[in-house]
Amino acid sequence: MSPSNNTKKRREIIKNLILSEKIGTQEELAARLREMGLKATQSTVSRDIQSLRLSKAGAPGMKHYVLPAAKARLKMDDTIVAMFRQLSKGTDQATNMIILHTDPGMAQALCAIMDKLKWSDVLGTLAGDDTVLLIARNEEAAAEIYQVLHDL
Repeated sequence: MSPSNNTKKRREIIKNLILSEKIGTQEELAARLREMGLKATQSTVSRDIQSLRLSKAGAPGMKHYVLPAAKARLKMDDTIVAMFRQLSKGTDQATNMIILHTDPGMAQALCAIMDKLKWSDVLGTLAGDDTVLLIARNEEAAAEIYQVLHDL
């Protein structure tokens, strides 16, 4: 059974809230939805969190919901995709690290693009002359990020 239009709308709003605000609890999320005039019980929000595969990131005591890395592709506008395609010459993955290859002298530019995306599962990036090192939160996140970048 596919989700109703109301469920789809609520989940889209949740994604936008998660991208624009740091929401740390189901109660906070339900309250924000109710402020927007949407029906949101704790059990409904819990199902939405599971369906959207939200996880928590951030420092202890300051954790907030984030979208999975694969969802980040939705935030890549056409300009960023075109720049990535032009600069990237290949990708490799090892454990929780992703290596992006570029032409000599172009790694800084590609690294800046990766930083601009602000993916929650990316802990940091480092650029050399023709290589960018992207460090993911864990191997699973690295695999998702790698797939997104490889598919580009």
